[in-house]
Amino acid sequence: MAAYQLPVRSVEIGGRCIKVYFNGKLDDCWGQYCRDGEFIELGPDVDSLKTFRDTMRHEMLHAAISVSGLNHILNDNLEEALVRALENLFLPAIDKLDQRLGLMKKTPS
Repeated sequence: MAAYQLPVRSVEIGGRCIKVYFNGKLDDCWGQYCRDGEFIELGPDVDSLKTFRDTMRHEMLHAAISVSGLNHILNDNLEEALVRALENLFLPAIDKLDQRLGLMKKTPS
């Protein structure tokens, strides 16, 4: 299902250009960050702006951990736990602060 057009093809993290690709064969997850090639690939379940945003935030956190070098001291389970904590606790708090300050109107749907 390649009908969904990716809104962006790359993001910059720590001064590095991280390419974003659609992978229609990625069926076991919504997305993944690939350290070796420094790219994010998104699966076919990423079919709306909200799903794109949520998945990109998650994968961009993985990319930031990798670019920072923290991935060398974290095992995969600990890295995933850290990403989920930031994704589910910190990022929503930032979004609410932005809304209160009038910097963000509403969450994409």
